Amino acid sequence: MIMIKLPKELTTITPFSRLIAVVLFILLPITGFYLGTQYQESIDLAKKQTYDPTIISRKPTPTPLLLKQITKEEKVNLWIIANNLNAYGDPKDTVYVGGSPLFKEGEIWWCMVGENVGIEMGGKGDFFTRPILIFKKLSKDGFLGIPMSTQDKSGTWYVKVKQSGENVTVVLSQTKVFSSRRLYAKIGELDDVDCAKVGDAFFKLFTHSNQKFSPPSGGVVGKSQI
Repeated sequence: MIMIKLPKELTTITPFSRLIAVVLFILLPITGFYLGTQYQESIDLAKKQTYDPTIISRKPTPTPLLLKQITKEEKVNLWIIANNLNAYGDPKDTVYVGGSPLFKEGEIWWCMVGENVGIEMGGKGDFFTRPILIFKKLSKDGFLGIPMSTQDKSGTWYVKVKQSGENVTVVLSQTKVFSSRRLYAKIGELDDVDCAKVGDAFFKLFTHSNQKFSPPSGGVVGKSQI
């Protein structure tokens, strides 16, 4: 075994060497502890990012250029159209009742006539509506109305007229008083010739007279006499 003899300067204990030994004795454990905690924190963070199910990487959804250019009002209109709603955001078949709409003689309206009983002519659909001719306006709250039909019928009970270019039948035998609150939506109105034709047939049917019907000044379409 070969023994190596170190120089005396390296084996002699001096005040300076003692100071170095004390400093290293204090700093080495502290430095090792700090480096160890930093290393452990980096490992824990890597594990959390790898296995934590709450951390989900998502790519941002690109917004179409069209949606960036339209206004808020246009977005609302698109939403209404997409959901098949009316202009007020309600289902398209919503009926608003409670008011008395403005109407006049000679006009044709969708009217909620209700279900039929016996020989009565009823309405169709969820609200039992049917086209009604405003024959005589009694007041703002009611009128004498005559139901209409698209069926081709002949006889003293019926009058054939034109409405928006289509042949329709005015059913005189179903004439009755209606509340204006039953009116749903205006369809159109008859011209003076057809109004006079309906008036003549009505007068002849219910008075059993061959005398011609003479409407008030201005025709049947004119203002109510009440």
